[in-house]
Amino acid sequence: MKNRKKLISGCLLGIVGIACLRYIVKNEKDKKYPVERYWDEQEEKQQNTSGDDTQTDCDAEEKDVTHSVTIDNITYEFVDCDMIEDTEIEMQTRYPAEFFIDSALPDANYQTDLLWDYEKMYEEIPELEDIKEIVLNPYNYTEEEYNALTDPYARQDAGDKYRIEGHPKSRYYFVKMRIENESVESREIVLSDLYLIQTNRAKSYAVTTDNIIYFDKTQYVENPDRLSWFTWYTMKPKEVLECVIGYEIDEHSLYDLHEERLMYIGTISVEMLDSWVNPVLSKTVVPLYDLMGNESE
Repeated sequence: MKNRKKLISGCLLGIVGIACLRYIVKNEKDKKYPVERYWDEQEEKQQNTSGDDTQTDCDAEEKDVTHSVTIDNITYEFVDCDMIEDTEIEMQTRYPAEFFIDSALPDANYQTDLLWDYEKMYEEIPELEDIKEIVLNPYNYTEEEYNALTDPYARQDAGDKYRIEGHPKSRYYFVKMRIENESVESREIVLSDLYLIQTNRAKSYAVTTDNIIYFDKTQYVENPDRLSWFTWYTMKPKEVLECVIGYEIDEHSLYDLHEERLMYIGTISVEMLDSWVNPVLSKTVVPLYDLMGNESE
């Protein structure tokens, strides 16, 4: 994709020198009135919410029977999920180019110089093998245990030494959903508040993104508004919106070694993002993997 979007608030997990580097990248949003009002509302909601934002594994299993979540009188019901490989994205016809953020299909041959040469890294730093399973399954450990086990292997001289140029393998997930404004007031929603989360049954790792590149009901069709406001939508009182959103997930990380990919979707509080907890345990996250047939198994 020529004008590739940054993750508005994604959590990318990889290895720099050796340890798992976690970071969140925020796109700068315009400081216009709707934005200010929206974030003021979000801050007020968080202040009025109890501190218990997580659920137990048992709760999560029970919750897996539902595919909807209600947040401040807005109900998100997830109906279907479809995954398309990057090698097929330009050939598919189910998702028209006009609804992608760049008004064009993603470039299946996109090149970047920000990839990691893991083969060379492991060849020159063989001791990294000693902690591969730890890095692959961080939530099997407390944050203190994880840092104690991985810090001794950190290398300050890694830097760009292991950077290479190439095509970052990507997968595209399209989520069909139904959104209902149950209030009697108009409401502004931001669909990039919905994180797509990849994990396994053991919930030992998570890859999280809000990188929405497809929305078939965007209200902002002209540039530059389209780039800044693509995932924003103003709902009328009692309005029901049926739409499809699409995420792009880069697969170039050690987590590609996980054969099991179970997809979840939902909102994640700032507190949970900053904590050492698998975000699929959030009470506002629901499963998608059982809507994908055999594609996720």
